Amino acid sequence: VLVRPVLALSRGATHVVESLTLDGASRGIAWIFRSSSGGLRRLQSGYMRNYALAIMLGVVLIVLYYAVRG
Repeated sequence: VLVRPVLALSRGATHVVESLTLDGASRGIAWIFRSSSGGLRRLQSGYMRNYALAIMLGVVLIVLYYAVRG
């Protein structure tokens, strides 16, 4: 008398919990990586001069940081 309703309730709760938490979390993480990779793809041009410029800008920023900070 009590077993079938409890089983039905647990199946429904399992479906809700899995679809909202587990599936939702994995879809959210996949969306984050997909979005960030699309933005990073635009930065990757294949030209050495662009990479050298980025490295030089990074070095200048680090030197300025330590020069200002002391």
